[in-house]
Amino acid sequence: RLFEEVQEFHVHVLVDRSRSMVEPHPEKRILALRLAVALSYLALVSQHRVSVFSFGQGMRRELPPLKGPGHIHQVIERLSGLRCDEPTALCGALREFRPGRDRRGIVFLVSDLFGAAPEESREAIRQAISWPAETHVIHVLDPREKDSLTRLQRDYGGVHAVFDFVGAESTLQLAVKALRRGGIAVVVGLYGGAFTLPIPMFPWNGIT
Repeated sequence: RLFEEVQEFHVHVLVDRSRSMVEPHPEKRILALRLAVALSYLALVSQHRVSVFSFGQGMRRELPPLKGPGHIHQVIERLSGLRCDEPTALCGALREFRPGRDRRGIVFLVSDLFGAAPEESREAIRQAISWPAETHVIHVLDPREKDSLTRLQRDYGGVHAVFDFVGAESTLQLAVKALRRGGIAVVVGLYGGAFTLPIPMFPWNGIT
C-alpha cells in the first residue's frame, strides 16, 4: 500500500508596524502588507494554520490561528487598517515572540530591520534564526533610502535573492548590486525602462 503523509505547518507572519515603515517612504508599508497577505493566502490555501503578528515597541497578535482559504478576508481586513506609528524597538519586540515547539513552524519576518542603532539589525537576525522554526526574513527597503545598498552588503554580505516589485531601472540596479555571488533577482513589476549590465558580470558574479 502507498500512503501519502499530509503535513500541517503553523505559519507565522510577522509584520513591522514601526514608524520607519512609512516615514519618509510610505510605499514600504504598502509592500510589506501586500507580502503579508500573499504569504497568508498561500499558507491558507495549502491548509496550513496561519497566525498574524505585528511588532513595533512590542509584539502583538493581530489574529488568532486561522485555517482554510475562507479566512483570507479576515487577514485583509485586519492588515489594511494596520497603522505604522510606533517607535522602533526591534530586538525587544522580537524577544517577545516564541513559536510553539509542539508543531512544525514556519516564520516569515517582514521588516525594514531599522533599529535604534545599526547593529540592532544584525542582532535581530540572530534572534530570528534562533527560533525553533524555519525562519525567512524578508528585508523591505526603498532605493531612495540613504545607504540602503551599503547596509545590505555590510550587514549580510549581500542577499541570496531579491524580488523587484517595481521593475524600474533604479530598483533593478539596486537589486543586482545587493546580490551576493550566486544570487537571483526576480523582476515582478512592469514599470519599465532600460537596464544595462556588462555581460561578463553575469558569469563573474554568478547571478541569475
